[in-house]
Amino acid sequence: MTLAALVSALDTWCPFGTAYDWDNVGLQVGDPDAQVMGGVVALDLTHAVLDEAQAHGASVVVTHHPLIFKPLKRVMAGPGPSGLAYRCAAEGIAHVALHSNLDVARGGVSFALAAQLGLTHVRALQPLERAAVKLVTFVPASHEAAVRATMGEAGAGQIGLYRDCAFTTPGTGYFRPDEGANPFTGTATGTLEQADEVRLEVEVPRALLPRVLSAMRAAHPYEEVAYDLVPVEQPSTVFGLGAVGDLPEPESGDTFLRRVAEALGEDALRYVGDLGRSVRRVAVCGGSGSDLLGLPSGPAPTPSSPPT
Repeated sequence: MTLAALVSALDTWCPFGTAYDWDNVGLQVGDPDAQVMGGVVALDLTHAVLDEAQAHGASVVVTHHPLIFKPLKRVMAGPGPSGLAYRCAAEGIAHVALHSNLDVARGGVSFALAAQLGLTHVRALQPLERAAVKLVTFVPASHEAAVRATMGEAGAGQIGLYRDCAFTTPGTGYFRPDEGANPFTGTATGTLEQADEVRLEVEVPRALLPRVLSAMRAAHPYEEVAYDLVPVEQPSTVFGLGAVGDLPEPESGDTFLRRVAEALGEDALRYVGDLGRSVRRVAVCGGSGSDLLGLPSGPAPTPSSPPT
């Protein structure tokens, strides 16, 4: 695939638009038209990582931490971000960063940590607010399925663990073509026309809205596509910081610490708290999570003994 196709796929999974304003994510070095035959995944971009990419013939490195946080005044061989950027360009190795957008993605850093610990019923600890809009458009019944599927492929219709969510209602659309119009049905004579249409509603992450609108227009048969955008005020069901889930069974504190050490392959851990307390519900954060302390973990998704 091309580098642009890879970046587009990553953008669908953890949209770059969900990154924080201070962050710098996405393609940082590379030719979007270049072919990608292999890649390396790392926490940081270093010369050792580039050595590994070169040894394996990889043409892209995807890291969690961005190489370029601040604008570079120059790009030249040597140490630091400038030298790494120069080497990427010189050796034809692209660099893509997935940072805070990966922190808030379902299946991202915190969700991977929750899975490693064996947690179930995992959900975001602090869902993003106002992260979605309701997109409403009007389609002839003959094209509704195609338009809905195309929008879903672009990232619309994701609600929690459910994909391709949509709602439709039949109705009648009215229009009067002006001179020069090329209507899908009827004639361009200025006569008032009517058409059987379907009202199609889907929820769209704000970060993916341009992509979904482009897909909608490409699949829609109308010359002029009518649509509405309605803010969704409830917390996101897809994006959020941290993750919280339940252990299969309650465990003592020391048993849980052993679980963490074994799951992460660590010989030593730092902890605060009473090891004699029972642990059932666990919150995790793959990064700085001090702001998440004290957040409610939410109601239990299934009946269970009271968590601690």
